[in-house]
Amino acid sequence: MNVSAPIRPVGSFFNASVGDLDDLRPEMIALTGVYCDHFSGGMPGGRLAARQMRYASSGRAISLDTDNMVDIGDLNVFPLDPAGNEAILAEQCTRILATGAGLIAFGGDYSVSPALFAGFHAASLGKSVGLIRISKRLDLCAVTQSSPRRDTATTRIASQIPDGLTNVALLGATGLQPTEEHERATGALFVPRAKLYDQSDTSFSACRAQLMDRCDAIYLSVDADALNPWLSRTAIQNGDRGISTEQLLAMLKMLRGLPVRAADLTGHLPDLDLPGQISSASNAAIGYALAEILRAVTR
Repeated sequence: MNVSAPIRPVGSFFNASVGDLDDLRPEMIALTGVYCDHFSGGMPGGRLAARQMRYASSGRAISLDTDNMVDIGDLNVFPLDPAGNEAILAEQCTRILATGAGLIAFGGDYSVSPALFAGFHAASLGKSVGLIRISKRLDLCAVTQSSPRRDTATTRIASQIPDGLTNVALLGATGLQPTEEHERATGALFVPRAKLYDQSDTSFSACRAQLMDRCDAIYLSVDADALNPWLSRTAIQNGDRGISTEQLLAMLKMLRGLPVRAADLTGHLPDLDLPGQISSASNAAIGYALAEILRAVTR
């Protein structure tokens, strides 16, 4: 054994350089993990998503363009204190975006997204902000308690936007959602999954055009539950077959050109055994597609 050989470092997202807040500049993209599972019902494991995606993406044989990307490590969290956790996640998100860099957060589930959006909103003063949400769920239940829950996450994000659901695009939801949520979704730019892949339907194009017209800064949230369960074990499974990685990547490619300044990829519960490499690699590919969207804005 050669004891003088350098120890191979733990992988970073997409083999990007490793740094911290002081290394961020405009035209850069900060990549970070959220070591937190969820605040409501569901299977634990989301806290490990960022770690496994780092392994999966840094081990890819192909060369990725990461010149303007920096892995800044994981955000600080207080998972046993929901209110404190939301406050610190929002604060860190604001500080990162205040550097002029874009931001992508990996891990946790959608219940942490309102906190990240709050930080994004605070860093976007004077701008018309919007949300794009890709998921098989709507999560538009009424907020009846102070503790954050996944099923109220879209409602809580919309409450932070002056124009409310008017500037919210909900893409890919199935027809399995409660009636009350579907009724609320009529106020949003709602494109159900059946219409997303209908070549004759123009709903998605119209939605994109309206977001481009209305919003100066957009937060993009992608839930792994949109995928086929074989590709991504998630906290919510109800027999839905989901979509392929290729379909989701094609959809994300069509979002390039929109003013997306921050994004998250939530909901992935990695299988830590060897079979889990496929699902983590699939989510890593989606993560890189998010970076490509932000790259078009930051450059």
